[in-house]
Amino acid sequence: MSPLEALRDLAEGPPYSAGGCYWPHAMTGEFAAAWMPSVFVPLVGILGPAVAMALLFNVIEARD
Repeated sequence: MSPLEALRDLAEGPPYSAGGCYWPHAMTGEFAAAWMPSVFVPLVGILGPAVAMALLFNVIEARD
């Protein structure tokens, strides 16, 4: 597929996929359901507690 064909497909595609997006396909629910757990599980399971512990450490250490 040439780049011109991809642009033509983008212009002729459904309206929800043509909002300035460079990919010819919109993100479907199945695709979002596939990658969201791999992003949010580490954020909630590792980054969330780390931020909470850091804030709690600051509160404990700030006391006189």
